[in-house]
Order: sequence, then structure tokens, then C-alpha cells
Amino acid sequence: MRRASLAVVIMVTGLMSTGCHLFWPFNPDPPKKTGAAALLRFKSEAELKQYLADQVKARSAQDRTGYGLFSFLLPMAAGAPAPTAGDASNDQSFSGGENKSGDDYSTTNLQEEGVDESDVMKNDANYVYALSEGKVRIAKVDAPAAMAQVSELEVDGTPENLYLRGDQLVALSRKGSWYWYDDVRGGLMVDDAAEASVGPGKSGDTFETVVTLIDVSDRQAPKIVKTYEFEGSIVSSRMVGGRLHLILAYYPQLPAIEQIPNAPLSSLLPKYAVEEDGKEASVEPSLIAGWQDWYRPADGDGYGMLTVATINTEDPNAEISSVGLTADAGLVYASPKALYLTDTEWGYSSDEAEQTIIHKFAFTDSGAEYVSSGSVPGRPLNQFSLGEHEDYLRIATTLGRLWSGGGGVSNNVFVLGEGAKSLEVVGELRGIAEGEEIYAARFIGSRGFLVTFVKIDPLFTLDLSDPTKPKVVGELKVPGYSDYIHLLDENHLLTIGKDADATEANFSWYQGVQLSIFDVTDFANPQLLHKKIIGGRGTESAALNDHRAFNFFAPKKLLAIPIDLYEGGSGGPTYGEHTFSGLYVYRVTSEDGFDLQGRISTIDALDNWYYYSSWTRGVFIGDYVYAVTDERIRSAGLGDVNTVLDTLELGD
Repeated sequence: MRRASLAVVIMVTGLMSTGCHLFWPFNPDPPKKTGAAALLRFKSEAELKQYLADQVKARSAQDRTGYGLFSFLLPMAAGAPAPTAGDASNDQSFSGGENKSGDDYSTTNLQEEGVDESDVMKNDANYVYALSEGKVRIAKVDAPAAMAQVSELEVDGTPENLYLRGDQLVALSRKGSWYWYDDVRGGLMVDDAAEASVGPGKSGDTFETVVTLIDVSDRQAPKIVKTYEFEGSIVSSRMVGGRLHLILAYYPQLPAIEQIPNAPLSSLLPKYAVEEDGKEASVEPSLIAGWQDWYRPADGDGYGMLTVATINTEDPNAEISSVGLTADAGLVYASPKALYLTDTEWGYSSDEAEQTIIHKFAFTDSGAEYVSSGSVPGRPLNQFSLGEHEDYLRIATTLGRLWSGGGGVSNNVFVLGEGAKSLEVVGELRGIAEGEEIYAARFIGSRGFLVTFVKIDPLFTLDLSDPTKPKVVGELKVPGYSDYIHLLDENHLLTIGKDADATEANFSWYQGVQLSIFDVTDFANPQLLHKKIIGGRGTESAALNDHRAFNFFAPKKLLAIPIDLYEGGSGGPTYGEHTFSGLYVYRVTSEDGFDLQGRISTIDALDNWYYYSSWTRGVFIGDYVYAVTDERIRSAGLGDVNTVLDTLELGD
């Protein structure tokens, strides 16, 4: 039972993280929705408890028909890293969104300038900070031919992401397990020793998120300053002005329905504890948010819980500021001013349309404060489907599914502004590229860009200068498609996606990785200037799905992307031979296109495919490029990228 249950979790979370849709093997009978998009604050502790009891009862009834069978997994699956969206500062000005620490070294490719995002590694002008074998490792790389690991640090839990702010490193780690028990179908599904706390009709998780503040002023002797341990799994996070905003998903281990109204809040709501200087807290864990700080959707959405918890990393003694809502987790988008959480309600039958509810939280000096909610038809693809400009939110959605034959599938762009009581749609574009789905989106200032695809890639340019009258200005059809859109400069787009073989009647076979440069100087007449296809069918890049693996360093006009290369295929469904894994480096200009500077292999033997690194990043520092993985760092000069100067193995 245990092994089979784990397989179910792996299958479901894997499907969701790759954007696939689940097919429910039951006859669903979901509760009727009013369609209202709003969060209502609980007026009392008793009201919150009664709401939880009512939702448990409603969800148990749904489970008997199969609806909600996997719903408890959604908060855990929804946090997969995804690309993000536009520039909220200047109207038509260029902003690539990347963290501009200086012209001498690159940093993490960001969604919004001023809104930092975590990654598996960080760097400054002299050091690389990487997650390797469950530890934080610091390597000195300013002597590229003589790199050295100067320290390593073990933190609580399994570290998965890092932030770097000057002499402070912040590690985000995961620990725990999940369980589900249903007395209707019977059987316990559990990973870890959670059985003792599980009772009939319960579902939940025992995941915990650990935040570790680390002083790295002495890189050779990093010191843990403070550790926060939160109940719940991390969905996403952002760092704005020294405030770390965590979005955490939690499914409580609730008692029997009749016991909930009289249960203590500490047994119902998620808690957190704090350790300082490596010492365990001497006080009992505290609620992440008290009942006064909890909201519920106007339409009940189960008893899953989300908390937005804010840590002031510049003042670790400051109180944590938090707000909670009883809802599932979807996409997370943040501008410098606000945080947006989405919750897509899927259509379970032919007469039900998908809609996405959006909750806005304004950033304050201490944390995030709920502002308002709105809803739009359809589902957003990823973070890049959202973008804020001059206090208006733009969101691109797809409505309908191609697997049902493509009939009625369409794409839309909505502009939302703050009304008296809600986020209201003030402008919209409907019916874009009917019969196709959105593959990439980006909103930058008053401009927008969409890529849709079935057999060929239409690039649409959008004029959003009047929020009430968004309009499609231009369209260009080219083979293949783009997954990620980046600004090369003010009037040129740099994209990465896949080439496609459109020989079949109703679909295309994906081929190699495709880099493209589009000229949007004439916004009504976008042009493809340059295209570079890397490898054949089977060739992949992490940058297709994770913008943090895409590093365009504008000061030197250099692009670094990880590539798993397959060559020699004959097109169509035929795969070639795997010939390379590592980092490709291009010089990229609108005038000359893509000039390969060289590549750096990140593995020692191609036949040991199961030993491949779990991630690869390219970093530019001075006149050198570094291929960084969880196993090793390799350096090369920009004048001869193919020649490795040094290899530093990370580890003991």
C-alpha cells in the first residue's frame, strides 16, 4: 500500500507540474458555485471553526463521488517553478527584469526588477553559493583557474532554494511527509510515520518549510543567525526590499467533524517556531496567523489553507506579519507593489467553464495586506501570464482544451483595475487564435506579447496603453513555438522554444531547441530576424520551463543556457543520439543573431545518464563564464569558452 500510494503522488504531482490535465475516473458532482470572487474575513473564532467543519463535511461528500480525490495534492503540486511576467515601471522603456547588481557579473534572471526570486544557486562578484548534496556550499571563483570551496553549511531540512542579500544568505528548505485516509474507500496512504495521528476521513500533510538566515560576512565561516520552521509546504516566495514573503500551503490534521467547533485553534491552524543561534525555541510554537487574520472565499473551497508570511530579513527581531486564507494554491505573481495569488476552478463537465479567481495583496512596511479579488474566464499558463502596470493587472488565459478536439478553445487577455469592492475587468480581448493554446506570454510596460501554437507559432503584439481598450496590433506566423519571451533590447525580443515538424495533418512533432530574435520596432508588423536551432528531436533545455536557467547578460550581450543535445535524428518522431550535456554560450545581437562562443560539458560520461546533475546554471563574472551544477563548477574564459580552465568538485 505504501509503495503504490507514493506512485500515485509522483504521478499526480508530475502531471500537474508539467501542465497536463487530470482525467477524473469517477462521475463528479461538484458543489454549485456562485461565481463570486471575494475573500471574507472571519468575524470570530467560532465562525472559523464552524466553516472548517462545514467544509470537511462538504468535501467528504464530494469524495464519495470521486470529486476531490486528489484535491488535497493541489497545494503541493501548484508550487512548481514557472516563468513570470513584465516590467511595472516605465511605459515603453526596456527592462529585462534581471537583477542589475552591476555590469561586471550576472545574477538571477527575474520576473520584475526589484522583486527577487529564489534559486538553487546565487552569486556575487567573487563567490558562488550553491545547493549540493543537501548542504549549502560556498565557492571562491574570482581566480577562475584556481577555484576553491571555502565552506559548507548544513541546515535543517532539505535546502531547495536560496536568496542572497549582501552578506546575508537565506536558505529555504523542506521537511516532512504527506498522508491521506478515507473511510469510504478504506486504506491509508502515507509516506513516513504519520499513521499515529491519522483518523477516518482525514487528509493532510505534515510538510514543514524551514527558513534559515545565514551570516556570510566571513565566507569561510558562515553562521546561522535564525531559523524559522513553518507548518506547511512552500508554494512560492518573493523578496522585496528585504522582506521575504512566503506563500505556504497547509492541510490540517483535523479531528472528527463534531469535535472541530470545540477544538483549540492550535490544533486546527498552522504554526511556526523560531530558533536563534542554533538553540531551540524556549516557547511553544505560535500560530502563523491568528483567527483575526484569516479569510475565506465567498464560495467555499475546502479546508486547505494558504498563509502569506513575511519575514523582515533586515531586522530578524521584528515580528512576523501574516495573513491566511482557506483556499488552494495556484500561480504566484508579484510586482514591486503587490502580490497576486490565483486559484483556477476547473470545469468538470461540458456545461461548466473554467474560471480563475485572483486575490490581490498589497505590500506594506511590515508584510502583505489583502486588497480585493476578481475573476476571469479560463486558465493562465504560468507567472508570465500576469503582469502589473500602473496599478492595472493584465492576465492572459486559455479557455477550453485541445484534447477535446480543439472546438471552442480560445485565448484571452483581460485588464483588471481596483473597483469599489473588487478587481474589476476594465478591458478585454477575447477569441485570440481560436483552436490553439497559449505557449508563452509577457507583459512589459504598455506592451504585451503572446505566443500560441498547434502546428505553427503565431506571435501577437498587443497595445495595452489604454487599459480599457487593449488590442491586437500585429501578428507573425513562423514554424515552431516559443516557451519564454525576453527583451533583448527595447525593440527586439529574444525567445527560446522548440522547432517543430509540421508534416502531420493535425499536429507537429517537436524537434530541437529553437532560439529566435524578433524585431518589434514596427509594432504592427513584427519580423523574425534570426533563428538558431540546436540539435534535433529529444534536445532539451531547463530554460524552456524555468526562466532562472536562462541568463542573458546584457552588458556583454551574452546568453548562457543549459542544453541536453540529441543529434542525428531524421525528423518527425525519430530521436537522435544523445551527444552532449552542459552549457551553451552565445553572443546575441539584433544585427548578427546568434554567434556560438563555445560550450562547457557538465558531466564526465554521457553513458552515465542516471548521474546527470539535477540542475545547471550559467554565470558570467568579469571576463569568464562558469557552468554551475549541484556537483561541480567549471570555468572558462569568454575568449575561448570551449577550453575549461578549472573544475571544482563540490563536496566533502
